[in-house]
Amino acid sequence: LRDTYGASVFDARLPYGPEFPEAIAHRKPLALYKPRGAGAKAVKAIAEEMLARIAGTYGASLENEGVAA
Repeated sequence: LRDTYGASVFDARLPYGPEFPEAIAHRKPLALYKPRGAGAKAVKAIAEEMLARIAGTYGASLENEGVAA
């Protein structure tokens, strides 16, 4: 994906883990079901990166690669 889309691909990664289907089975958001788990930390990292991009802190690096922020 990074070869095709460059800086548009998030740096944070979402690993597959058993806590995702477990949280669904317990009808709880992952952040409440297992807040200190790897999945919850990854979701938080993606959310923070998305908010940073929206706020424009990634804008300069995206412009350098020819991608509109």
